[in-house]
Amino acid sequence: MLLGLASVLAAGCTRPATSPPATSPAGGRADRATEVALRSVERHPPSQQPWRWETAILSLGLARLAEVDDGPWQERLAEHYAAHAPPRIRRPDDCAPAMAAALLLMRGDERARPAVERVAEYLRQAPRNSLDALDHLDPRTALGRLYPASIWVDSLVMYGLSAAWVGQALDDPALVAFAHAQPAIFAAALQDPSTGLFRHAYLHERGRTRPEGEVFWLRGNGWVALSLVELLDTMEPGTAERASTLAILRRLAEGLHAHRRVDGTWATVLDDRRAPLESSGTALAAYALAKGARQGVLPAWHRDEARQTLATLERRLRARRDGPVVASSSGPTIPGRRAAYVMVPRRSDVPYGVGAYLLLAAELRREP
Repeated sequence: MLLGLASVLAAGCTRPATSPPATSPAGGRADRATEVALRSVERHPPSQQPWRWETAILSLGLARLAEVDDGPWQERLAEHYAAHAPPRIRRPDDCAPAMAAALLLMRGDERARPAVERVAEYLRQAPRNSLDALDHLDPRTALGRLYPASIWVDSLVMYGLSAAWVGQALDDPALVAFAHAQPAIFAAALQDPSTGLFRHAYLHERGRTRPEGEVFWLRGNGWVALSLVELLDTMEPGTAERASTLAILRRLAEGLHAHRRVDGTWATVLDDRRAPLESSGTALAAYALAKGARQGVLPAWHRDEARQTLATLERRLRARRDGPVVASSSGPTIPGRRAAYVMVPRRSDVPYGVGAYLLLAAELRREP
């Protein structure tokens, strides 16, 4: 199994750095992550999974696990891309499956190329809005009419990170440059200047955020944090985009740390300690902070805190006859009032919850 991606220069940007040597974490964590991943790919074979953002996060988690584990993860992922012709891409969320595909292609697996090329075609042609970003929704849909001309934090991962890796995989510097511009665009519209946290959505034709008050959705901030640390690996040192992205990440890291619970988790609404734990956002946030510490751009103690987070999430794994599952991931969420976020049902064994957990577990197997 290949460990990481080659550290080479292409298209005026840096490919994601070669992964450090894998280690066996204390406390049997490697076994737990492997058990979760094995159950997931056996219960939900990648070759049978739909082209959706939810399964794309699971694919990304498996792709990162493949860098530090000798299991069959890369081959099972490739089966997913080989089994289906990529569909027509209609909106930014549809770009997300290209993330793992681009990583596979950069590792030399040509079975992922059709998926990468299909998303590249969409990203090159998708109309930019007045912010030079992509609107999150199709205005012809009911939800698009409810949130017209809007950007959502989810998109920093779904199309922003996808654009960076797709651009690298296909040697397309314009796509990479487009990706590198997105963090500053989203931060200007959505990052709260006092807390460093991000609101969910911005209606750019109306100049209004959703929510309007100080309501900060955990998983949305996890999406942002994930995208920032991954994009940093694709940026050349000394560039304005990298400096801006670093500043955005550090403000966000302070905001996340301020709302971290004593057991290492976060509530689904960050500034509401009465709100319930949400595991997918917790894992995304801890992953990003731990990786930022390994990159040397955040304090080293974030990795110690991430280990506590992982231990808490693993204590909360639910035992099933065919293996452990990740619990307490809230369902797909639209911008709303504080109570609306709290009321979103939480479920077990959802693909993005499993994927987020695998990202964190894989990251903590690496040497700091």
